[in-house]
Amino acid sequence: MRFSLDVIGPDFDNSDLIVFQFSGADLSFRLPDHHGSYNCFLAAQDMTDMSKVSSDAWSQHPLGQKDLRLVKQSWFYDDIESQNHVVLCDFKIELVELAPAEQAQAVHLKPADFEKWLYHHYRLIAVEGVESHLGTEIEALARKEHMMPADMSAIEKLDKDGLVWLTATLGHVSIRDRPDWRTYIPLNESSILTVTCSITIFSSDHDSITIPMPELDQLRKDIRDEILDNISVTYSSAFQERLNQAER
Repeated sequence: MRFSLDVIGPDFDNSDLIVFQFSGADLSFRLPDHHGSYNCFLAAQDMTDMSKVSSDAWSQHPLGQKDLRLVKQSWFYDDIESQNHVVLCDFKIELVELAPAEQAQAVHLKPADFEKWLYHHYRLIAVEGVESHLGTEIEALARKEHMMPADMSAIEKLDKDGLVWLTATLGHVSIRDRPDWRTYIPLNESSILTVTCSITIFSSDHDSITIPMPELDQLRKDIRDEILDNISVTYSSAFQERLNQAER
């Protein structure tokens, strides 16, 4: 796609369609060819029987969830005239199996509950799970360092595929001055998806590219939005009925 600022990126429209099949839902998106020497990864797409997935493939989250990497890909976005790289986007999708208590409470099925859960989840990440540190200066400093949402109003909401997707920022000031975006998508009774867009600006490395920072920030958002627009989740009728029951 060609963006403003005469920057061009990968061609999603003419790329391979990838479809992951899960119990209760299908995840589909187009995946352009990988750029550069960075490691890429694409898991097997049939996930309808999770018992067939090796336990070694899962990562245990300190807060009780389990993560399974589905996709990892990277793309350059280039200045059309000079062909210099302006932006590198590292793209990742992971399956997150919620902790048993979170599944029992169905925290991800009602938008208001999902938003409260995500905000509290980030607060716990900031204090490394030590609940006694919540509401203290330790939490406040850690959330600033990790570029987390200052409050629930800073969590972005996107109505898509019949549900609400939530996007929050996460990073660290010691690494760079712009955080990653992580989008949280309800998937089925037990799991959610996370889509991470880590977008690094290269323009300062090339004297031939002089783009003001506000315009580069808008370019980063435009790239993220194109990636999210390309992702779709289709739910089974049984799971749709479960969602309707959760709303009652």
